[in-house]
Amino acid sequence: MRFDDGDGHSLALQIEAGKLARLELPLVGAPGRQWLVTVLPRRAGGSADYDVALSAVRPATAADSARIAAFIAYADAERLRRANIREGALVARDAAAIEKARAQYQVAVDQGTSANDGCGLRRARIGLSRLDVGLGNYAQGREEARAALAVANCEGDFAEQAQAAKTDAMAAAYEGDFAASVEAHETALAAYRKSGDRF
Repeated sequence: MRFDDGDGHSLALQIEAGKLARLELPLVGAPGRQWLVTVLPRRAGGSADYDVALSAVRPATAADSARIAAFIAYADAERLRRANIREGALVARDAAAIEKARAQYQVAVDQGTSANDGCGLRRARIGLSRLDVGLGNYAQGREEARAALAVANCEGDFAEQAQAAKTDAMAAAYEGDFAASVEAHETALAAYRKSGDRF
């Protein structure tokens, strides 16, 4: 997904949560500003179904500014994580880029908390969890995944809940805690069933 504001600023983000994944972004600008939102399937030649919904236009708030800062930091962190850590593949790792990704995830967590944006907070914690699991920091990754699942003010984001539980399950298995891994997989499976996705 790519967002362009018409003034040369753009953000790109690949969503990996699965069916019914949700992404919310406040678009702030002067009256009449046009935004270009481009949605593409993840694989060339693939297809995807999506819905785009816009709320009523209203004056921007301080919470909107915090949500925008959180989203920009999250998109940057995801880009850096994806460039340096690939699940199931060896890639060259840039230590400075990985630390910047961690810092950007933390900005997204802090700004999401400030804006009371539970869904953005859950996404940021999932990203931080995946970063740590990819680096072999399994205990820390599990802690972040469980924190993502514990976010209270985001309803109906079953795909993201499943992604958090699946990350917890993977990290638990790497640690050799197979009972916890099975339990987390069951949590993921229940969320995937609610979304209509296959595990």
